[in-house]
Amino acid sequence: IYCLKLPLRPPPHQSRIAHRRTISLSDMPIKVGFLVGKDTDPVEDPKYEKVGDTSFMKDLPDQYRVDPDSHEYLKNCEEGTAGQAHADVAIPWYIHKHYEDIEVDIIFPEDISLKRLRSNVVNFVIGYDVINAVFEGKDRLAEVTNAFKTCGNIMPSWEVQEFIYMKSSYMTKLKELGVPMAPTIFAYKADRTPEGLLAQIKERGWKMFVMKQSY
Repeated sequence: IYCLKLPLRPPPHQSRIAHRRTISLSDMPIKVGFLVGKDTDPVEDPKYEKVGDTSFMKDLPDQYRVDPDSHEYLKNCEEGTAGQAHADVAIPWYIHKHYEDIEVDIIFPEDISLKRLRSNVVNFVIGYDVINAVFEGKDRLAEVTNAFKTCGNIMPSWEVQEFIYMKSSYMTKLKELGVPMAPTIFAYKADRTPEGLLAQIKERGWKMFVMKQSY
């Protein structure tokens, strides 16, 4: 148990003997943020009943459930719309129900800000991330990127996130470490052309290939 011992100034009518109060940090809940935003990973579905018990989700506020048709949170849907909870919400809600020493902060994508992230001890990216922001325009991408880079309490760290997003970075590192990988061509934006890519593919004798966009 870690304790803070704070000296208190004695009232004038008392002696000058220092009074000290002890505050136990074990009595203070840890505030933890969870960035959510999944709409394709439901846990409230009959086919998952054999996997685990989801009864702890019964009292989950409907605002955290997602409409399977519009893929919107129910808080943004017409009243009476039915939805499902997804894995990114189920995780923090389970923690909320079972661990009293953790104060859970479930953060919707539109609520992500530097101020909100810094209000928590740590924030876990388990749903919405920078890749989602890419599809929302340059301004939104800049806002989210800045929050992730400067908040200082995001997990995975910004350095790890960026390493994973940049496929050429992590795949090159894996090759250096001797991890088996499928033959890969890195086509950088500055000098790639359809003709150039096709020439490299033909040179390698590939009959089939897969193209994957990188961050």
